[in-house]
Amino acid sequence: MKAKLVSKLEKVWKNPEGIDKKFFEVEVEGKDKNYSCWQHSQLLAVKIGDEIEFTETEKSPGRWSMVLAGAKAGGGMRGKSPEELRLQAKSFASAYSKDIAVICIEKEIIKSSVEIDSVIRHYFNLFSELMKE
Repeated sequence: MKAKLVSKLEKVWKNPEGIDKKFFEVEVEGKDKNYSCWQHSQLLAVKIGDEIEFTETEKSPGRWSMVLAGAKAGGGMRGKSPEELRLQAKSFASAYSKDIAVICIEKEIIKSSVEIDSVIRHYFNLFSELMKE
């Protein structure tokens, strides 16, 4: 849909990792709704009174989000495809399990290749499951 931008109020939200994420609270002409728009840099370039094209989504009763035309919803991890997220989780799990195996080898907790394989598999499976939550 298209509508004229009536107001935009810049806000900041701190995500669970402690990183500040900028967004706008937005009003458009002809709608009795307030929207959240997380495409901060794109909306920053738009002036009050300009016409914008967007899609709207009700995130919860009375809470609306907008995605500007030509842009993907979300950002950060949410902006990645399920396949990219799955591969990233496997990569993290592999790296973490390798790090633990190296520490165990250095401290002589494990010595044989069978023990190394066992430790890597155990921690890979553990971290893979944790990242699914």
